[in-house]
Amino acid sequence: MKTFRLFEFLNQKIKKNIIDSQLYEYVTNNINIVDEFIKPFNLTYNINTPFTLLKAYIMIEILYNKQKIENSVGNYKETHENLPYISYENMNIYIPIFNEEINAIYDKYYTELNKFPYNELKDNYLKEVINPFAHYGYDLFNSNFTSLKLINIHKHQAYFYFEEFEIILSITDQGTLEVSIPLFDYDHIKRSFEDLKPKLIKLMEYYYNFDRENFILELLNSNFISKELYDKINHLTIKKNKKIIQRISESKKKFIKKNL
Repeated sequence: MKTFRLFEFLNQKIKKNIIDSQLYEYVTNNINIVDEFIKPFNLTYNINTPFTLLKAYIMIEILYNKQKIENSVGNYKETHENLPYISYENMNIYIPIFNEEINAIYDKYYTELNKFPYNELKDNYLKEVINPFAHYGYDLFNSNFTSLKLINIHKHQAYFYFEEFEIILSITDQGTLEVSIPLFDYDHIKRSFEDLKPKLIKLMEYYYNFDRENFILELLNSNFISKELYDKINHLTIKKNKKIIQRISESKKKFIKKNL
């Protein structure tokens, strides 16, 4: 029988419909701009979760930033105003598919993009591309490239609330998803992040302290899950624990028998 895993179970029971979202519509209408980037690196965007949808959205915005700055004829404010960026090591990173050195050109020295050799970046930039998620880590997600709300940072991970889908994302400093925790398996009035933040902070403290029992209890106490789902989780947990105890007991019996 399949082992009971809490977060897999939550994602099965609390499915998030991304297809009907405005974000999904925007991404599917603009994903063609990413094609040139993903083909040479054998990357694909299988957009079937809030996280993969978010990554595709970020890539679209990065490449739109690149086009806007390269094609600008205005002053600094006119060129950079309203563009998303990362605040990273005292720099504004507008094009996270490039390293910090190249980003300095797109930021403070953007007029140099009309001159050699920087004008080569307009069409022949693929050799300079880096993985933006691995390089800038969770700082990329904790920027106005996304609408994520930061819950807190603990060691090498940042915890975000994705308000549109009512889901918690745990993202590593390598820009990878450690876990997604969907909330609300029942009909409810949507609440703002500011209302939820104290409860989310408390919940995630149990998470990174490996306190599974209180984590599950806090899901219920904060009304993140229904009593019905809570009871189901407890039932499956008890079954799992019984099996573990049974396996340990059988192993002890075999060891004793073998050593008699």
